[in-house]
Amino acid sequence: MKWSELPSDAKRYIIYHVLVSPSLFTWVLLPYYLLVSGLSVLEVGMLYTVVEAAGIPLTLALGKAFTRLDVRKGLAITDFLAVLSNLLYFAAEGAYAPLVFAVGMLVEEFSSTFYPLYQAYERAVYPQDRLKEVMVWHLRLPETAVVAAYPVMGVAWGYLCPSQDCLRIAFLFFAAYSAAMAVYILAFFKPVIPSKEGGEEEEESGLREALRSLKGKLRIYVAAYVLYILGWSLAPTFALVNYVQENYGGNLFHVALVESSVSLATVSATYLVDRIPEERSFEAMQYGVAVVTLGLAIISLSPPFAVIVAAFYLARIGESVWFAFNRAWFLSSISEEESTVVSASISAIIRLTSILTPAIAGVLSYVDPRLPYAAGLAMILLTIPLYDKARAALKPEEQAGTAEKV
Repeated sequence: MKWSELPSDAKRYIIYHVLVSPSLFTWVLLPYYLLVSGLSVLEVGMLYTVVEAAGIPLTLALGKAFTRLDVRKGLAITDFLAVLSNLLYFAAEGAYAPLVFAVGMLVEEFSSTFYPLYQAYERAVYPQDRLKEVMVWHLRLPETAVVAAYPVMGVAWGYLCPSQDCLRIAFLFFAAYSAAMAVYILAFFKPVIPSKEGGEEEEESGLREALRSLKGKLRIYVAAYVLYILGWSLAPTFALVNYVQENYGGNLFHVALVESSVSLATVSATYLVDRIPEERSFEAMQYGVAVVTLGLAIISLSPPFAVIVAAFYLARIGESVWFAFNRAWFLSSISEEESTVVSASISAIIRLTSILTPAIAGVLSYVDPRLPYAAGLAMILLTIPLYDKARAALKPEEQAGTAEKV
């Protein structure tokens, strides 16, 4: 599908993601600033865990009230919350700085309540009969913006103005930028009122039943998926920042290069996945995991920095392939009626088990900056025998069904 063939509302939405993508640099900037301001990586890990735990009741208490809005207004609130969190980061100074940071991070955590609204808006503005073609634009353009913008911002705050005062001013800049993005949404997005299907209550009441009903191949799927996600959660962004600082004496520019390589890999993977034959979809997922483990193994060995950048690129290529075909496996293993409840169950498992992962990552990083990646590698390696077991259990017609879902 050519860009000119996209509906105007879809174009405006994709342009929004292109414009907003550089502001995600704050996800790198925040842990970098926390570390250079004097906090140890152990303290940063504990801070993230406290915020993660505190964010759960806040999200449950307030999330429902705000997500039943015009989708456009909900998305604008997301950017206004980014304004608030960045202003708090800018204001964090002195003895109370860790507390102010925690409040800002809690605001940012709460904003994730609105993330499902992005999918709701996509369903409203993307042509469903050509969704795969539209998603190519949706992935490639914003990730290309990251590849172009992150190194520039890395130079600005890694070399040209690397002081703590400049880093604080950077948060003020991103607060203003996020405010502009909220105005963009209100000015150019069309109103979308989601239908009230009463899904949340049904999902919550059926959560325990769904967990008990996980059996056979689906249980294998859930175990492999949770292990994989938790493996990556042991190496969060603050672990990357600490790794680059401690092992290579790097600054924000070096972290930006790594993040840019990850986005470049995502763009590359959109071309790669289309060229994988459908009949080899399950095998491709296994190869994707193998490539991820190879990338993590290289990272764990502390090679030259240029090799680290290439290793992160390699790992994201493998993860992108895994993601595409892992979703296909899930859709082929469960009925359409069950998908919502089981998806909610999986999310609940990951949310509960990942509360402590930032603290664990902080402890591992404190002992050795490479350990989060070694631990993540070990956990992801545990998924390989599960995939072998699941593949052996698949009937030929089920393997074909998996391919059709891609």
